[in-house]
Amino acid sequence: MRDLLAAAGRRLCRPREAHVGEVAWGYASYGGDSSSVSSLLASGVSAIYSTQYAFAALKTDGSVVAWGMGSYGGDSSSVSSLLASGVSAISSTGFAFAALKTDGSVVTWGMGSHGGDSSSVSSLLASGVSAIYSTAGAFATLPASPAAQASGDPHLVLAHGGKADFRGTDKGIYNFLSAKNVSLNVMTEFADFYLHDTDHPRHKLVHGSFLTQAHIVALTGGGHTVRASFWASKIGPLNIGWMNATIDSQQAFALGPHTTKVVDDVSLHMDYSSLHVTTGEWELAVTPQAVERSVAGPVRRIDVQMTPRVAESQFSVPPHGVVGQSWDGDNKAVFGKEDEFPVRGEYTTSAMAEGAIEGVPTDYLMTSPYATDFKYSRFGLDRASPRDVSKLTGLVGAAAPLAGNGAGVMEKEMELPAGQVS
Repeated sequence: MRDLLAAAGRRLCRPREAHVGEVAWGYASYGGDSSSVSSLLASGVSAIYSTQYAFAALKTDGSVVAWGMGSYGGDSSSVSSLLASGVSAISSTGFAFAALKTDGSVVTWGMGSHGGDSSSVSSLLASGVSAIYSTAGAFATLPASPAAQASGDPHLVLAHGGKADFRGTDKGIYNFLSAKNVSLNVMTEFADFYLHDTDHPRHKLVHGSFLTQAHIVALTGGGHTVRASFWASKIGPLNIGWMNATIDSQQAFALGPHTTKVVDDVSLHMDYSSLHVTTGEWELAVTPQAVERSVAGPVRRIDVQMTPRVAESQFSVPPHGVVGQSWDGDNKAVFGKEDEFPVRGEYTTSAMAEGAIEGVPTDYLMTSPYATDFKYSRFGLDRASPRDVSKLTGLVGAAAPLAGNGAGVMEKEMELPAGQVS
């Protein structure tokens, strides 16, 4: 059972669903008078939460508006900058509010002794939270499931700490994550590059591959289909990022640096260079990188990270895909085939995550960038079983946290000859 981080109390307060604009009435100082924030409540409200004497409205743009008795959470001015965007859910005690943000952090306000003051555990609430629960006077959080990533040429860090390499095929499109309402396809593209400078004892020429495109399909709670794409080849020397997207059959649009588009419960956000797609259960991040010491092939690549926003046991359907299947609920690290580079010379990568995936690599090849159907697809399903780890041929070990930051190309090398300095 997952550990809970707790902070005092006893009763769960449930959100009250709201319409586009909100109307409040009743005892004024207990939240019945919302005139001071009426302009902020005129549109875009998605849900309303309450303490005994205050309300908090969550808006579709991820901001929060509070009113009512200040000491009971009606005054959020002390944390207003943190509530201006990025809030995905709110929980309440009888005296305080706690907001969960899309980055996994938690913001609290209201009566300190009843959950409004989280300063004693602030370092534990800075990231990695998937859900907040409450009693009459206390909050508890549930940690998020482990993240996974694909980086470099391409090295996979799987859920629970397993590892594998995945060469792919030249310009082949593979499904890396298939979940109930979201699908992530990536393109692999062959490339020649040097590892290390020429005077380095481990200098070598590698015939490998990189991820160069990411294509995401997400179904929103309102029934819309969002398709988003990111191409490494479109990123210039300043590493300024941008992406293209469509909603249903509407005209395509682009997002550049520091812009956001929200469609129901799906958020598309570009920071300076990276794309973040957030759904109810997932956050997908696509980050461009330069290919160092390129010889032939792409000079820009991407890294992708997949982070669950709910506990693994709370997935509506167990995910699949080359990487997605590693969230199988067993809390074990599965290690697939990895390339072993010679100390120097020339090397062609070949590993395709064998041992860490069900079936064979070609089972995950997709017919087009936005295709969602393949042998193990979970997209649009209401139920499915997680993979059976006992049928995998890879090494199974104890779970370990995500390691590596995707900043460069890594290598698993053979031992140096005796007397050779690394």
